[in-house]
Amino acid sequence: MKMTIGKLSLGIASLVLVTGVGVAQAQFKLPGKLGGLMGGSSAPQGAESVSNDALVQSFVASNAEILTAQKFLSLAYDEKGKAAELDAEAQAIQSPGVGADELKKAVELSNKTNEELAAKQAKKEQLSAEEKQYYVQSLPHFVKGVTGTRQLLDQVRKMGSNPEGALTGGGMNMISSGAGKMKAAMFVVKATPSYSKSVFDTFRKTVSIGKSNNVKMPADATSALTGLAP
Repeated sequence: MKMTIGKLSLGIASLVLVTGVGVAQAQFKLPGKLGGLMGGSSAPQGAESVSNDALVQSFVASNAEILTAQKFLSLAYDEKGKAAELDAEAQAIQSPGVGADELKKAVELSNKTNEELAAKQAKKEQLSAEEKQYYVQSLPHFVKGVTGTRQLLDQVRKMGSNPEGALTGGGMNMISSGAGKMKAAMFVVKATPSYSKSVFDTFRKTVSIGKSNNVKMPADATSALTGLAP
C-alpha cells in the first residue's frame, strides 16, 4: 500500500513538473540575440526579418556565378592556374553546411581576382577571337551574379541597424546547430556592401570592353547594369 501511494505521488509530481515547464516556456521570452536563436522575435521595428539559411544561400548562389564568370575572364588572359582555383572555390562554397571561413576565403579570392582583372583589362582592351569567346562565356554568369548580388544588397540594407536581431533562427535546434549558421549569415551581412562594389566595378568594365570588341551581349546585360553606381 505504501508503495502504491509512493508511485501515485511520484506520478502526480511528474505531471506537475511537466505542466510547469510548459507554462514557463509559454510565458518566458528570451531577450535580444538569444531570443532570436531560440526562435523568438528580436528584430527591431521596421527591419526586415530573414533566416540565416536564406541569406547564406542567396550569397552562395550569386557568388558561385561570379567566381565562374571570373574563371572565364582569367582564361581570356591565359591565367589557367587562377581559373582552376576559381572553379574549385565555386564548387567548394556550394557544399552543404558551408561556413563563414569558406565564405570569407571565396570573397578574398574574388576580390583579389577583380583587382588582377582590372589591371589586365586596363592594359589590353582589344581582344583576340579566342579571348572574345571567353568573354562571351563569362557574361551570362556575371549577369546572374550581379543580379543576385543586387538583390542580396537590398536585403541586407532592409535589415536596418541591427542585423543580428533581424536574422532569425529555426527554434530550439538553433542551440545545437545554429551558431555556425548565424556566424556565416553575419559574415554575409558585413561583407556584402564592400564586396558588391568590387563585383559591380568589374562587371561594368567587362561589359564595356565586350561592347567595344563587338562581343555578343546577353539580353539582360543592360538591365543588370541599370542603376549601378559609377
